[in-house]
Amino acid sequence: MIQFNSINSFKNVWLTSDSHYGHKNITRGISTWEGGGTLGTRDFQTLDEMNAAMVEGINKYVKSDDLLIHCGDWSFGGASKAQEFREKLNVEVIFGTYGNHDHNFINGKAQNPFSLSDHVLYLQFRGKKMVVCHYPMISHHQHHKGSWLIHGHCHGSLKEGVPGKILDVGVDQAYKMFGEYRPFSFKEVATYMFGREIAFASHHNKTTS
Repeated sequence: MIQFNSINSFKNVWLTSDSHYGHKNITRGISTWEGGGTLGTRDFQTLDEMNAAMVEGINKYVKSDDLLIHCGDWSFGGASKAQEFREKLNVEVIFGTYGNHDHNFINGKAQNPFSLSDHVLYLQFRGKKMVVCHYPMISHHQHHKGSWLIHGHCHGSLKEGVPGKILDVGVDQAYKMFGEYRPFSFKEVATYMFGREIAFASHHNKTTS
């Protein structure tokens, strides 16, 4: 049976995803393709500017003894960039899930920046159960009992009205909601989830496990 691991030892929990530290093609100011035009989705003129914003967005809010949960796509540019990003963050403990660009952590070519990591994490904080994954899912563990799905990958592009207790906590979604590239506090996620109904996307009902 899948167990939700308690993280109640931490006073505060923050959630984020898709930092893409070191990824130049995500910035409108410098990304191009051979047909002309730009590929990026973030309004930074230089890669250094974007990298600094990713670091500042975390350090501004997350205290050293908080827990940061990162849902994947940590960095680009190999092992050195992954480590560079980690060393610039003040928070001591980061849990993470693997995104589609985090293969270097999986194959051991880059030092894993996370204290705990997997493709999916099952966590519980202040009585709330969270399924944490890089990718959104139609149905997740104990969704019919009100568990939350915390994900990234979509860069704030999911259409409004996606049913269920599900939230993209990526920095692009945060910018869309708060005007800053920063993590979500647990309180902000809880407030968002409070008004959302449980979506029954499968055969499960309230009496099954």
